[in-house]
Amino acid sequence: MTHLMNNLEGEALQRLTEQRHEGLAITPEMEDLLAAAGIFWDEISEEYFSVDAVLVKVMRETVEKHSNYTNLDH
Repeated sequence: MTHLMNNLEGEALQRLTEQRHEGLAITPEMEDLLAAAGIFWDEISEEYFSVDAVLVKVMRETVEKHSNYTNLDH
């Protein structure tokens, strides 16, 4: 289920990004709504991103880096 939500969110963020690149402006009210949902415009990458998605990625990478999987079976 989480994978499905991430795919839907990714597609929506991609559409928002494409619209912005095409010059379709988002109203300040819509920007506020996106910000309340944790979605922001990245000025460097020039794309919308979800803070939640970034945090999940960082947490997974941290667990993988600092977990000792070899000792779990022993």
